[in-house]
Amino acid sequence: MAAIKVLEGPMKGVQFEIDKEVLFVGRSAANDIRIRDGTVSRKHLKIVSVEGCYFIEDLKTTNGTMINGEPLDAGFSRLITEGDRIRLGYTVIHLDGIGVNKSPVTMEEIKPRASRLVSSKYYIGAERRSRVFREIDFIYHLLQFMVDRPNLKQLLEKVAEFLLGAYPRIDRVSAFLFNDEKNRMEEVVSQSKGNNGKKPSSYTNSTKAVLDQVVRDGKTVTIYFKADAARDAFTNGQDRAALTAVNCLPLVTTHKARGAIYIEGSQETNPVRIEDFLLLKTIKRLLELSLEMEDRNVAAEPQSRTRKRA
Repeated sequence: MAAIKVLEGPMKGVQFEIDKEVLFVGRSAANDIRIRDGTVSRKHLKIVSVEGCYFIEDLKTTNGTMINGEPLDAGFSRLITEGDRIRLGYTVIHLDGIGVNKSPVTMEEIKPRASRLVSSKYYIGAERRSRVFREIDFIYHLLQFMVDRPNLKQLLEKVAEFLLGAYPRIDRVSAFLFNDEKNRMEEVVSQSKGNNGKKPSSYTNSTKAVLDQVVRDGKTVTIYFKADAARDAFTNGQDRAALTAVNCLPLVTTHKARGAIYIEGSQETNPVRIEDFLLLKTIKRLLELSLEMEDRNVAAEPQSRTRKRA
């Protein structure tokens, strides 16, 4: 069970279970979690769980919120990993047991990194309206495309093209489908920015570790790791391996992982905001519905052939 642990402050050592998708933290008794600290605002923090990933938002507090020593802009939702220290006044907390943000045991040198924060003002007004309309338009056209019963690879290509074109923070999108005969994930779509027309491949040892975890747990994986130095797109000017943020969403039907959408961003800022996760959740469900429809069509074919022979 995910929990909030108090590391410093008047309530040091106390632990609270995270048992809701949305939790409010603050000094007031009206909150889901009450922090008895005079430097904490009455309603200080909102914690949101989306697809097993955890975001926090400062609720325009007096003393603000710090993550690993950096201030969190009010109204800005920030993805949290288990290693992050969150300061509210004199109180320091961290989230424990949020397994999707832990690294697979086969990954090397995985560690969270504080992002450069972007003012919440950036996300309001015309930019936000434009983004919302663009996303609604894409979902509409994806549904229209599904009516024509395209093969799944075509559908995955549409999704990859949209994500790369719509989100500057995303550098690579790959799609994998599980091959039952070979008992492994196989890459069917891989697109990236600035690849000069070459088909990129994202299948590395670190990719396999992430996919293995997705198949095993059937949950979204969000991690940071040092990118493969052999991949030039993810190394900086000093030839040091750059940090890569990865979001891997499983495609699950009948409690089994059938595939995955693998998203990479090499920017120092996190490639995924909470708004992105809500859209990705919708896209994920549509792809899962397409898989289910394909299964029903395959199951119906033998019956159709039997009726024709009769």
